[in-house]
Amino acid sequence: MRNVIVYSHDNSLERLIKRKRIIPYQINPGDKFIKGKWYYDTYYNSLFKVTEVKYNSGNILDYAITKSDEGYSSYITSPLSPYEDYIIDFDTKDIATMNIINSEKSFTGAEIRYWFFMNDINCFDPKYKYFWTYVDTYSNNKVADKQKYFLYAGLKNNVYTKCRVIKDINRTKRQLTIEEIQTINEYMKEQKEKDMHNTIKYHESLLMGNQLKKQNEI
Repeated sequence: MRNVIVYSHDNSLERLIKRKRIIPYQINPGDKFIKGKWYYDTYYNSLFKVTEVKYNSGNILDYAITKSDEGYSSYITSPLSPYEDYIIDFDTKDIATMNIINSEKSFTGAEIRYWFFMNDINCFDPKYKYFWTYVDTYSNNKVADKQKYFLYAGLKNNVYTKCRVIKDINRTKRQLTIEEIQTINEYMKEQKEKDMHNTIKYHESLLMGNQLKKQNEI
């Protein structure tokens, strides 16, 4: 059990969540890049949006062109990794300021964990201590990121008791199983290095194209 909610090994993603109010969702094996969606890469500590993506006939990634939140473009060929990457939603509904318990609204596991994190709730908080097993990053009872849940509890002496987390069966997304979370770290490291090389080549080709365009205009 962890005392606090953990997203990354160096707290880089945690700082970004607080600053930009983003909600990270774990990647499932086989998930594809989606044009227009935002992602976070823990390897490079990078938040980026996919501006162009192409998969071949075998559903293998050919390439994705991305733009970071700082405006830097990259050309990547690495598939999404359940171990290193997240797909990102932004807190446009202002979930962080809601009271999600006994609200009669369902929330994804990622939104629930985000709410506890944004409100600085940890395992020592007496009011929410009986909910902790559902949001602790390393708990066997933790809520699944893409599953919807209702949160119910009684309130006695300012402590939530008889806590219940119930699946919203009408709004279910595919869940990540333990068996699915398998990655080959060395392979992903090689792919990341290739991505850096491809990004450099991509920018070189853009620069060369701009130079040729200027020469033709003279």
